[in-house]
Amino acid sequence: MKRPDQDIIHRYLEGQCSPEEAELVLHWLSSTEGQTFYADYLDKRIEEQPTLSESLENLSLDDKQMLGGIYAKIAREEKSSHPTFRYWYAAAVVFLLLSTWMVVQLTSSGEQTFQTAYGEVKSIQLPDGSDVVLNANSKLWYAQDNPREIWFEGEAFFEVIHTEDDAPFSVRTADLVVNVLGTAFNVNTRRSKTDVVLSTGKVRLELQKEAQQPSLMMQPGDKVTYASTEKALEKKVVNPAAFTSWTSGTIMFDHTRLGEIFQLMEDNYGVEMVVADSSWLNKEFTGEVVQDLDVMVTLLEKTFDFTLTKQDNKIYLK
Repeated sequence: MKRPDQDIIHRYLEGQCSPEEAELVLHWLSSTEGQTFYADYLDKRIEEQPTLSESLENLSLDDKQMLGGIYAKIAREEKSSHPTFRYWYAAAVVFLLLSTWMVVQLTSSGEQTFQTAYGEVKSIQLPDGSDVVLNANSKLWYAQDNPREIWFEGEAFFEVIHTEDDAPFSVRTADLVVNVLGTAFNVNTRRSKTDVVLSTGKVRLELQKEAQQPSLMMQPGDKVTYASTEKALEKKVVNPAAFTSWTSGTIMFDHTRLGEIFQLMEDNYGVEMVVADSSWLNKEFTGEVVQDLDVMVTLLEKTFDFTLTKQDNKIYLK
């Protein structure tokens, strides 16, 4: 197939071409010449944008469905009667669509995103030198031109540096804004509530959607909880180590209800806990556990003398 004009290829790679031009380029990219060109192009872009390959794996369901619809249309229009070629062509088009779309999105949005899978913990250093430990099943993102304004969901521990120009640092969740200068704190946004535990320094909390509510200052050892159902801030004094031990690979429980422990297992490891007798949920456990699902299951079984049976992604307590 004849190679399209260079300006058409350029507009396609920048996400600025017409649907007709896009289809023309895609058909050429499925050829041997086109694939060689595109492999070289992707290698260069990944060198420039190291998170590209990771971002491709983290596409949202909506993005995948949108791209899948485009792929399906092109595949239906393919006239070849050879089934092997058709399947190869379809796979090539999907890859090209995904990678080009992500290159355009990352270039145009200027947004940096980090995300963890179930059971994964990731350490991140922000451009200003601040450190973040991202717990399992969590997501953090920020605009590349403003890396001290963080958007976040899940659980993370922040160690924020104090800059010479006193640049503000904020962490935004669905409900709260945590404003800091230099400090260390833990944020957890699970189960329709946000918990902030301050280890060192000082932070000011503001509600995202309740402008009439006054801000709240936190001191080391404070834990503040905001539940979206109650729309109020609740503060109490705790041992911060019990809420940040996960960053070192363990989880500390202090008279913690089994119901809360089971919720943690669901949130961090993607399992579903099925409990036949709800009276178990109010029993309490105290101890320090290695942050590993199998270890946690074994320890709970020995402590409470019950059996936890795992089937697929469900764990049954009978």
